[in-house]
Amino acid sequence: MTRSFLKASLLVASIATATSNASAQYEVLFPGSTVGGDESRGAGFLFMGLGQYNLNTALAHSVWTDTILRQEWAIEANAQYHARAYARQKQQKALSTSRSLAEIQARQLSRPEPSDIYRGDALNAVVREIADLTRMSPSLLRATKVPVPGGSVDRAPWLLAQDGVVISTTRLTNRKEWPVLLREPAFDRAFDAYHKAIDAAMEAAARGTLGAGDIDSVDRALDGLRTRISDLTPSSHPESVRDARTFLDGLVSSARFLHAVRSGKLLAELEGYGGTTAGDLVEFVTRSRLQFAPATTPQERDLYAMLHPLLVRQRDLLRADGNTSVTAN
Repeated sequence: MTRSFLKASLLVASIATATSNASAQYEVLFPGSTVGGDESRGAGFLFMGLGQYNLNTALAHSVWTDTILRQEWAIEANAQYHARAYARQKQQKALSTSRSLAEIQARQLSRPEPSDIYRGDALNAVVREIADLTRMSPSLLRATKVPVPGGSVDRAPWLLAQDGVVISTTRLTNRKEWPVLLREPAFDRAFDAYHKAIDAAMEAAARGTLGAGDIDSVDRALDGLRTRISDLTPSSHPESVRDARTFLDGLVSSARFLHAVRSGKLLAELEGYGGTTAGDLVEFVTRSRLQFAPATTPQERDLYAMLHPLLVRQRDLLRADGNTSVTAN
């Protein structure tokens, strides 16, 4: 009796233990199953697992695809946001620049400051306006005569914007307007060599025979002037040396004009200019595609201060009302 009860208890305990350890199974195998049935049942569970695996794989791919699409959408949205922000920034900057440019142009035409005149900007603005007013009737320039002192073209520095060079026959040839140091006897020999070279180049340009040899002679003469300055002791008169070097740098810049393609023809036109009115000056500047370059010497600044009101008077005579006047601040 006791042995039978003990066996029954052990059997129940073993069954309970087996059942709890196999909780993951879908079915519990009871006594009486066959090998064939177990094999079929196992194959069924295998295919159920494979199906669940395929389902989970498809779900995982769907989640991953959705994640990639969301990331790409976020990246695209971020790029579009920054593109719009950059476009707005550029537009605002362009509008600000346009307003500033319009204000500067209005000031140069109506209330120019001395710096606008000395840089040549105010004169160039008036010249452009005169050219626009007479574009359809060039004869108006000859009908409204505003006298301009002779020699203005020779004394003014001219900018060739397309070549990036400045030409001034006075700077190139008139030693009286050079810095004091360069007019001292110590520079006589170097200046004589330069003067000879530049005169030959100017004469060749007037004849239309300006060649590379003429230009090289001018460049070598300028190098001689620079070498002569380098021989001086800056400590003895540093300001004079600095002014002389600055002037020579401008002179070298002016001499670069000789390397321009149409330098010979333009030099001949400058030498042969015989205009006497503001209209003649505007016509010459427009035809030759010249602009007033910044004035760097007191003589050039005085010239600009004299020319500006004359050009303004010419412009005012061409305007419909003829009463608008412009004064420097």
